[in-house]
Amino acid sequence: MDTPETTVSNRVGSGDSLRRCNRCFSPQTAGVRLRRCGGCSTVVYCSLECQKVQWPLHKPLCRAETTEDAAKVACYGYASLGAFSRDLDDFMDAHEWAFRMLITMERQLQRDRNPDVPFSELPMLLRFSLRCQTTRSDTHQLRNPAMLFALVSQTFEDLDAFARKNKNTYAQTASTRESAHRNFVREFPHYTGQIFAVEHRVPGTNHASMHFYPIETPLAPALGTPQQRRPISEDMVDFCKRSINDGFPMGMNVSGGFLAYPGTFVRLGKAICEEWES
Repeated sequence: MDTPETTVSNRVGSGDSLRRCNRCFSPQTAGVRLRRCGGCSTVVYCSLECQKVQWPLHKPLCRAETTEDAAKVACYGYASLGAFSRDLDDFMDAHEWAFRMLITMERQLQRDRNPDVPFSELPMLLRFSLRCQTTRSDTHQLRNPAMLFALVSQTFEDLDAFARKNKNTYAQTASTRESAHRNFVREFPHYTGQIFAVEHRVPGTNHASMHFYPIETPLAPALGTPQQRRPISEDMVDFCKRSINDGFPMGMNVSGGFLAYPGTFVRLGKAICEEWES
């Protein structure tokens, strides 16, 4: 029987950003802001150089926004899918700590509920379903980035079955998966070569994004028993969901750790910045 591990196979650590460059897999930092592809608005790059190098691979999958895309987000007060996607990114940035902790806790619960199943054989896709909460009548400038969307559900699925059922969608992540794999080989000495996927989607729109995390070889058992861990993990899941759905974002520890603290999320100009006041 596998032992629950305390390595990043169960934990999304401080270096695991929710968004990364589609070519080099670099996360967004204070000095580097990820920018969307102007053609499809579905992938991001850290630099013009990465975008140019990746273009031959991305070109067959890149498509401009259609009238159908715009029509599906018009009811929420958006003129384009690109504007909708930018607000979703702001929402994800506002709740980055909560989503990362949710992934961590859900993976631990998944493992504790299936103690006799090797972790590598458990479903490797966690899907978050979101609901847009804006309307046509909302004034865009007054929208609170932390309250634009709500988390409806999170479910595990078999990644291989998802890939077979959604061939075109999964094919669009090929270059990102390759970049992620190279990055994991370089940065994680206990990386097994297996990737865990997380999808964020808004049903009823043409928007969905997928992110990838490394699976590592277990180094040490998790503290306590599954029976002891389960109520704690479930409480953390509930706390994270309430933080997201009540518009109460948690600020990331500026020192780079995984601790967080409550505060006010501030928009400075056009950029969303991590400015927190207790």
